Amino acid sequence: MFRRRPSNASSDLSEIDIQKETEKVYDLYALAVDEINYAEDSRGSPYYSGDRITAREAIDGCATAFMQLLQHTSNHNLRSELQSTLAPRLIQLQQKYDQLPQEIDACHYY
Repeated sequence: MFRRRPSNASSDLSEIDIQKETEKVYDLYALAVDEINYAEDSRGSPYYSGDRITAREAIDGCATAFMQLLQHTSNHNLRSELQSTLAPRLIQLQQKYDQLPQEIDACHYY
C-alpha cells in the first residue's frame, strides 16, 4: 500500500493568492495615481468635481485593499516589506489629494 506525501498545495495556493492580492494593490495604486493626475489636469474645468471624487474613490480602494492584504498576510517579513514600500506611497498620494482645491468654481452658479 502506498502512502501519499502531505501536499503543500494549500500553502502554495496561499502564496499565489498573496501574490495576486499584492499585484492587485499595486494595480489599484497605479489607478489612484492616474486619477489624481486626471483631477490635477482638469482643475477649472466642468470635469474637476467628478475627477476629484473618482480620485478619492481610487485612493480609498487602494488603501482598503492594502489593509486587507496586511490582515491576511501571516508572513511577518512580507508584511514589513509591504508596509515599508506601500505605506509611504499611500501617504504621499493622500497628501497630493489633500492639496487639490475644494470644488468652488463659477460653473456651479447657474
